Amino acid sequence: MIVDILVPEVGESITEGILVEWLAEDGAVVSIGAPLFELETDRITMTIEAEQAGRLAIAVPAGETVPIRGVVGTLDTDAAFATGSEPEPPVGG
Repeated sequence: MIVDILVPEVGESITEGILVEWLAEDGAVVSIGAPLFELETDRITMTIEAEQAGRLAIAVPAGETVPIRGVVGTLDTDAAFATGSEPEPPVGG
């Protein structure tokens, strides 16, 4: 399944930020909690982490201004299971 990577809301009055740097490479398989990119606004600089495991596809290059809740990339969650980056569920009972 393809999951959008969104710029998170960081405050009521903030409408955009700068995608300073990607911390994972395009095509990399990342796990939940892995740092994806650094976002800078007029109030804060923060690291955005993966909410799901999957193969990263970058849609917006570093240095671009991005809207809050805008899509900056995707994660292919099927790729995470195919590469074994997520543990297999227990078998049997």
